[in-house]
Amino acid sequence: ASFSGCSMRQINLPATVTSIGDGAFYTNYLERVVSNIEIAPKISSSVFSDYTYKYGTLTIPKGSRFEYETSEGWNKFVYMVEAGSEEKTDFVITIEKE
Repeated sequence: ASFSGCSMRQINLPATVTSIGDGAFYTNYLERVVSNIEIAPKISSSVFSDYTYKYGTLTIPKGSRFEYETSEGWNKFVYMVEAGSEEKTDFVITIEKE
């Protein structure tokens, strides 16, 4: 099922999800994807929109970062954090005083 045309900003994926179809969220501009799935299910790189991959935050279960970083589709997220973390750990800004 596709959620095309739905205006949503966040989705929560329960631990019971085993797959997500191609393009399921491709037309959505999600700001946050929360996955409660410890072992990342196989997905293609077209499940989520380019906007979601670039600007959305993927929150994953603690201890599953390597699993998601090495899984197709999931590894396209620029911002990936483990549950319980407050920061977007992949984005660091260093400001130096001149």
